[in-house]
Amino acid sequence: MKKQSCRMTQQEKETHKEAGKYRRMTDQQLVDMVNDLKRQAEKAIAERNAEAALAEEEKHRAEIAERAAQAAAQNMAEKVKEASEKASAAKEAAGKGAVEKFLQELQIKAGTGNGIGNGTIFKLRRILKEMPDYIFAGD
Repeated sequence: MKKQSCRMTQQEKETHKEAGKYRRMTDQQLVDMVNDLKRQAEKAIAERNAEAALAEEEKHRAEIAERAAQAAAQNMAEKVKEASEKASAAKEAAGKGAVEKFLQELQIKAGTGNGIGNGTIFKLRRILKEMPDYIFAGD
């Protein structure tokens, strides 16, 4: 036995009304409606795929930017290290050079009654050559 219309819930009434609308459609109307739904679904899928491709491209660009930043930081660190080593070497050379100039001045004054002879200066030069370079790199 069929359910009375007055006993239907609101949702059942809406479903019944929609089903009646579909039953009254012609074959061509049904085909057009199904094709339209199909086109909408394909469009939604294409949009989702495009969004996914865009997100993937953005991720790829971010990775490239991160790698470039890391390379730049590494390059900068290498340049700073190289400059530091050059400065340190220059300091060391200047330190040893200053001591060598001092020894040359002492050699000029050797044997003038100051108690320093050529033997002492020779020993000092040998000690200077044996000294490690880091001693002259003082800050």
